[in-house]
Amino acid sequence: MRRIICYFTLLLTFRVDALPLFDVFAELKTTVPYVQLANLPTPVQHYDQLSIFIKRDDLAGFENLYGGNKVRKLEFLLAEALQCKASKVITFGAAGTNHGLATACYANKLRLPCLLMLTNQPNSLVVQQNMLLDYYFQAEMRLFNSSEQRRAALEQEQQSDPAAYFIPTGGSNALGAIGFVSAAFELKEQVAQGLLPMPDRIYVPVGSAGTTAGLLLGLQLAQIKSKLVAVAVEPEGRLGKNIERIQRLFHETNQLLHNYSSTIPLLSFPVDQLALNQKFEGERYGLWLSETSAAASLVQKMTGISLEGTYSAKAAAAVIQDAQSGEFAGQTLLFWNTFCGLDFSQLTSQIDYKQLNPALHKYFETRNFLRTSM
Repeated sequence: MRRIICYFTLLLTFRVDALPLFDVFAELKTTVPYVQLANLPTPVQHYDQLSIFIKRDDLAGFENLYGGNKVRKLEFLLAEALQCKASKVITFGAAGTNHGLATACYANKLRLPCLLMLTNQPNSLVVQQNMLLDYYFQAEMRLFNSSEQRRAALEQEQQSDPAAYFIPTGGSNALGAIGFVSAAFELKEQVAQGLLPMPDRIYVPVGSAGTTAGLLLGLQLAQIKSKLVAVAVEPEGRLGKNIERIQRLFHETNQLLHNYSSTIPLLSFPVDQLALNQKFEGERYGLWLSETSAAASLVQKMTGISLEGTYSAKAAAAVIQDAQSGEFAGQTLLFWNTFCGLDFSQLTSQIDYKQLNPALHKYFETRNFLRTSM
């Protein structure tokens, strides 16, 4: 699958130089495509009852806009789409994709048409809400029975419309991962401001790996020694694909940044700084586990923060288990919340699901939820 290669050097006139990464590597201000979309820095808060800190990327969106970790990636990806004068953006995801929703939201804000090419996943209220929000943000949604069908349809789209800009699943390529390289420098500033001690362990879910690879590279460049705990969200992690994906994306992102600014060194992959937790990956993508349900309920009760079972509740289950085990007593544990669990019912309550693509109606015509409280 190809991505448009652009040769435009003129950056967007409405860019800002607010990212801490740009403060450290000033040349990036004039070389990297960037447009401010996220409400940064996101807060970091301590919750005594859980003995953990939480990085609140759920609050990364401005008013009435979707937050979560994907916005950091889209600040770079959609900036490049605009520079390329893209006719529309296309991306992949499962039916209730958080990444697809974020893409739809911010493409709409930038007046870029958006096509979501979706595959099936287990049903939930989060899946339903996300599809209604996709419609609210005027995304076109198409459902495919297999990844092979979807890839063939993408090729047809790109042949018929060469100006379409493709964003991979999760926004996880080298350009998108820069958003989390900068997030590490944001965290370093918050530590310097006394908002939290330097974390001993940072917990994130790992799927398409852009968040993990970018953050790991950022920790290296910012000279932060925290251990990054990547919590696998699907069983293909057993095959070693997660580590391979993280390593590849780490090096690709490092090389891209070095290309943008020669002052950024090329680094070795920090094997000892990464831990892969596979305890909560489940039997297949999108399934709630009893441990993740318990973690989500506990976080909701203690903090008021809503999580979902595919990604964020799995990382929460890992950090809560470690905090309660006593093995890391006295250490600072940071859970990086990647899910925007805010209430968007004021936007979705007036939408009739029958306005959506008929192929998606089945998600609203069954009550066979894996978990009905989310």
